[in-house]
Amino acid sequence: MSCSATTFTKYAAHLMSRELKISTIKNYMSPIRTAMPPGKEPDPSLYLRLLATYQKQNKRAMRVTQAFPLTLLYIIAMIEKVEASGRPTGLRDAALFAFGYRFLGRSEEDVECMIEDLTVLDDRVIAWLAEDKTHRDKTQTIVLKDRPDLKLGFRLRRWLEYLAGFGITKGPVFRHLLTNGCR
Repeated sequence: MSCSATTFTKYAAHLMSRELKISTIKNYMSPIRTAMPPGKEPDPSLYLRLLATYQKQNKRAMRVTQAFPLTLLYIIAMIEKVEASGRPTGLRDAALFAFGYRFLGRSEEDVECMIEDLTVLDDRVIAWLAEDKTHRDKTQTIVLKDRPDLKLGFRLRRWLEYLAGFGITKGPVFRHLLTNGCR
């Protein structure tokens, strides 16, 4: 069922009357246009003019809510919580939290890290990256120095030993676990 430009704009006005944030309104409106059959999308010009006016008149609608930063104290508390479960997912998540804190990469870089690209030493972890979002077509070797409170080497080694117990010595470091313990 197609949506006329009038209906499309009236719906946008309704959302604005509820004093929603700009990002929320855009999130509601986008699927409507993309769900329409080709050539039957509503003309968004009136909606966009209305949105621009709404934006000027309602500065609070532009405010973006951001999560608070995860400091070391929160990371350590999270690690302790997941390790307390004694489950394999706790081993994995503790290693992931410690690695992610020291690695300071994007989440997709953390999860794309391969076992064969890591060297775990007593006082550091050396990670090799084929490329990242910032350095396209450039390999990198990153040294992650350990900390006594994070115990990155211990946690990562423990997780890799758990995987090796299932014969997994290559592939993604951080992987989905099945109920039987591994995948």
